[in-house]
Amino acid sequence: MKKILSVIAFLALAAGVLSAQDSRQRKPETIVQDVLALVPSTDASAVQAEIQSLVGAAPEALDILFGKMQPYEAQANEKTEYVIHALTQYASDPAHAEAVEPVKAAFQKAIAACTDQYNKAFLEQELRLVAYADAAPVVQPATAPDPVRPRLSAAEFASLALDDQRDAIYWIGENRDKSQLKLVLSNLKEAADENLCGDAAIAASKIGGKKAAKALVAALLGGKAPAMVTEALERFNGNIAPAVLKAMKKADGQNEAKLIELAGIRHIKGAFAKVVEALASPDEAIAQAARGALKGVVTEKNLAKVASLLDGASDGIADYKAAFQNVLNFLPEEDRTAVISEQIAKAANPQNFFSALAATGSDEAVEALKANLGGNHDAEALEALAATDNFDAAEPLFAAASAGQKNLLPRYLELVEDYRNDFDKITDYVKALDVAGNDNSLIVKVLEKMGRMKDSKAFQKVAEYIDRPEIAKEVADILVGQAPNVAGIVEYDTFKNIISKVNAVNAKASAKGDADAGYAIDAMKKLVDESKPFVNALTPEEAAQGFKLLFNGKDLSGWVGDLEGYAPVNGAITVNSNYGGNLYTEKEYRNFIYRFEFRFLEEGVNNGVGIRTPFDVDAAYDAMCECQILDHDAPMYADLHEYQVHGSVYGVVPAKRLVHRPLGQWSQEEIVVNGDNIKVTVNGEVLVDANVREACQGHNVAPEGKDENPYTVDHRNHPGMFNERGHVSFCGHGHGLQFKNVRILELED
Repeated sequence: MKKILSVIAFLALAAGVLSAQDSRQRKPETIVQDVLALVPSTDASAVQAEIQSLVGAAPEALDILFGKMQPYEAQANEKTEYVIHALTQYASDPAHAEAVEPVKAAFQKAIAACTDQYNKAFLEQELRLVAYADAAPVVQPATAPDPVRPRLSAAEFASLALDDQRDAIYWIGENRDKSQLKLVLSNLKEAADENLCGDAAIAASKIGGKKAAKALVAALLGGKAPAMVTEALERFNGNIAPAVLKAMKKADGQNEAKLIELAGIRHIKGAFAKVVEALASPDEAIAQAARGALKGVVTEKNLAKVASLLDGASDGIADYKAAFQNVLNFLPEEDRTAVISEQIAKAANPQNFFSALAATGSDEAVEALKANLGGNHDAEALEALAATDNFDAAEPLFAAASAGQKNLLPRYLELVEDYRNDFDKITDYVKALDVAGNDNSLIVKVLEKMGRMKDSKAFQKVAEYIDRPEIAKEVADILVGQAPNVAGIVEYDTFKNIISKVNAVNAKASAKGDADAGYAIDAMKKLVDESKPFVNALTPEEAAQGFKLLFNGKDLSGWVGDLEGYAPVNGAITVNSNYGGNLYTEKEYRNFIYRFEFRFLEEGVNNGVGIRTPFDVDAAYDAMCECQILDHDAPMYADLHEYQVHGSVYGVVPAKRLVHRPLGQWSQEEIVVNGDNIKVTVNGEVLVDANVREACQGHNVAPEGKDENPYTVDHRNHPGMFNERGHVSFCGHGHGLQFKNVRILELED
């Protein structure tokens, strides 16, 4: 049957239940990937947190998880089965009653779709653990043949054909029929057919109990259907430690190695002393098994011994590092750096502990590793820095890559991608291109990172390399993937010229039979046609009313402030500003109707409209107000205050919450300011219609000069709220936004 890693020890560790929701805003696919990457693990709290995230992302995440089950013959389900069993235990815990229904539904859906007999049996067994009482009507034994009865005597069993005998044993195991354990164990011991013997081993593992454990250990040592017996012991329903530890006392040679390996897989902590003893065995098979098992039998009590073994290790050092890391996993995260540093301070071979130090990801760990650069353990320190998930490691990795160790450049790129904002990424990637020199492989790696950015500068930088024949096709592929994300924010003629070069490269590939290249050409031509510049103009009615166009579509005449962060591109003001980049009208206004169109190019965009604002202040407080522009539908804003949603008079008047149009689609907004009154309308829907003086009961600042203002929604002072005149501004908090058709009508005072 299937190979499933022991979850018994993991479950024993999971006495405390985490209740925090997944706060990282991951997609279901990412949650599944993260939990699969985490197992097997002795860090019970970390695994359980991921299981909770899986349930929270049901049904999508659970469907993805179950969909990763491979046919039994592939023997590739270890991690998936581990996670599914952990999910079962989580849902069957009374403390998680809310998880039962979504988990049951996912199991039932997976079982209905499953065509693999063994996978189906596994899923059915796990579903029964979720809810014994009401799972039975849903799940029936997968392959119970007509000749099988609930009870079979030895004679009746012997009269069956071999296939029916196998089905009978399978049925007994699936139903955990303890009354027929004797029949199962007799076949385990005496069956002539190896497959029947293996079926008996799996059935015994499901029934469980001391007798079954003892019989399976005996079968393992006796060589009966060893592969199936090993699997049965690895997934045994119960505690096999007593049987294994007893057998260890007498076993030697190959049998000793088998038991040691099993102890590691099943996390039998009582085997630690025996495993340590076996490390010194002259029998290399036993010593090797012991090194591999060590990580599975350790606890926090073994810290000193495992540290000593790691310090003196020469052969199998990776196994000793893994064991030391597993010991650390029992300790609170905040204590691990100090514990490792203490071991390093007294170690003969401190470099052996560097990987554990790197795994903490702490700032102190990175500094300690950097302190070893240039010394006797420079190579080991760099290797550890490359493994840590801390951006502070980027600088020494880049320095080493610049000095000739270019193999470190890809890791530097990953850290930049994960931690830097887009403004800094461009600079860092360009620096990386200089280090890559003429190494085309590294150049392509850098360009691939740049190609993931929704940034016009990045797009144009990638395009500079399409004239290199040896990498032209790779560059063209990167640009094809990036083009839809930057169409409209790259100046049209520039975009058109770049796509022309891309299509020329793909035309050559298409001529050689590359069908995808042909499709790409068609897609890029359509994209160019759709990216023509916008025309900014007043409607005849607006012109008659006296509206003035504030943006001519070509330049920012009439505007001051961040003229780099707000750039006219293809007839739209494209926002590339960093936090705090503001664009102001040159003219000041009192009462007016302000209209514009906007669209979000990426998720989570944040901006605002400053009303009656002075230059270089925070319009939310020192202007009359800031009207929020925000993609409040983005998951990152799940905990948003009501006064922060799009259209709100920030901190003063919450807006009616609208559902934004999809990314890339334009919306129309109108803001009417008249005295203390403000009205905000988006796509014809009124979001705010209020008097700000009344909203704060005349107290734009707290009485007696206090910092906390009980009269405003955000309890902040808004000293500029009663400004009589001021500029209109766009208040930038990042990129990914465009404006067009910006116009204003001044109203009579």
